[in-house]
Parts: sequence; C-alpha cells; structure tokens
Amino acid sequence: METKLKMGLSHIPYRGGSPAVADVLAGHVDTSFSSAPLVVQYVRDKRLTGLAVTSTKRMAALPDIPTMNEALGTKDFEVLNWYGLFAPKGTPAAILDQINRDATAILHLPEVRARITEAGADPVGNSRDEFSAFWKAEISKYAAIIKESGAKVD
Repeated sequence: METKLKMGLSHIPYRGGSPAVADVLAGHVDTSFSSAPLVVQYVRDKRLTGLAVTSTKRMAALPDIPTMNEALGTKDFEVLNWYGLFAPKGTPAAILDQINRDATAILHLPEVRARITEAGADPVGNSRDEFSAFWKAEISKYAAIIKESGAKVD
C-alpha cells in the first residue's frame, strides 16, 4: 500500500541544513525536516522538540522519538539521509573490494560505531552488492516521487 500524505507545509529553500536549523531555533520558522546529526544535540538539550524520524525504525541516538509511521499511522513512509562511498568508473574490482573491506571494518569498530550513533546516525557498512541494490532502489523511489509530484527545478 502506498502512503500519500497531505501536509500543509511551505518549502523554504535554504543553502544547507544548518541555516534552516538556525531559523527553527530562532523561532523564524516553525519546523524543518533536518538530518539527525544536525539536530540530535538540540533535541537532547531540549532546545528543539523531535516530532518524528523518517526512517522505518527508531534511531538509537533518539529512541524516544517515534517514526513517521508510528506518529502518522502509516506503514511505508521512509526518507533516509545516508552516506556512501563512490569511486570513478573503471576502478578495478580488487581496489573497490579492498576499499569496501577497509571501510566496513572501520564502521564495525565499537568506538567508531558508538561515535557515529551518538552523533545521530546509524552505521551500516554493507557489501558492495547490497549498497548497489540500495542505491538503485533509492533512485527508482525518488524518480517515481518526482514524476508523480510534478516537481520542477527552480
């Protein structure tokens, strides 16, 4: 089942997330969709109120903040803020495999995982094939959303 939400929000273009968060903190705007690493400390300090996270599971850094699905009673709302490593086309597979092994090993170090989680992100560190499948699914998902919404670049 596809979730369609009608929300009375106005898009205010910002040059990055930090200025948007600053305007929420200053009371110039009421709310913002922001990446967790930008706001997690403000939520912890009670300077901002976390309404919901856009992942399908609660964040380890903010376990008391519900997911959008929990808050709205939906089932398939998911918007992720993620980071990935990319290399130039034609990079030999052996090099890509080594980079993936090294990066994944680092992400699985307990002290690294703890710092990333504390900062408001949930580390994954998956295989090249898993990341490729995720990347393709994200492109497909957002292409459909853009097409259906009729969004245009200003």
